[in-house]
Amino acid sequence: MMGWITRFIKKCRKTTFESGLLTLRETEAGERTIFRLIKKPAFGGIKTFPEGSKNLNRFIDKDGLFRVKTRLCNRNDTVDFKTLVLLPKFGLGVEQLIIQIHVENNHAGIQTTMGILREQVWIIQTRRAYEKLSKNALRAEDSMPSQ
Repeated sequence: MMGWITRFIKKCRKTTFESGLLTLRETEAGERTIFRLIKKPAFGGIKTFPEGSKNLNRFIDKDGLFRVKTRLCNRNDTVDFKTLVLLPKFGLGVEQLIIQIHVENNHAGIQTTMGILREQVWIIQTRRAYEKLSKNALRAEDSMPSQ
């Protein structure tokens, strides 16, 4: 969605004349924008790493996002897979991301949801965030009748 919003803004400013489906570059730029929006309220504009991440191999990328190097650094894969975006444990964007992955994967359990999330992002204390959600939002979502 953020890719479409940025394309609309660029068209209004007449800096792009793209049409049709979103390009990969636009989609990735939209994801980075969403991650920056999620990060900002929790970590603010600070350039120091958040509490709870000191044992991780972390760095700040060119977009200002906190990233974590995984054990897969020597593997032939994309940079986004080898260095995950570090997100806070709580916050509306993080909660929505966890719920979306949980529902898209047929209400998968905590281990499956965490595994899928870790293909893209590293949430500080993921299990605790999931358990907090499971007490409230995920149970209500699971008990709702499907349409």
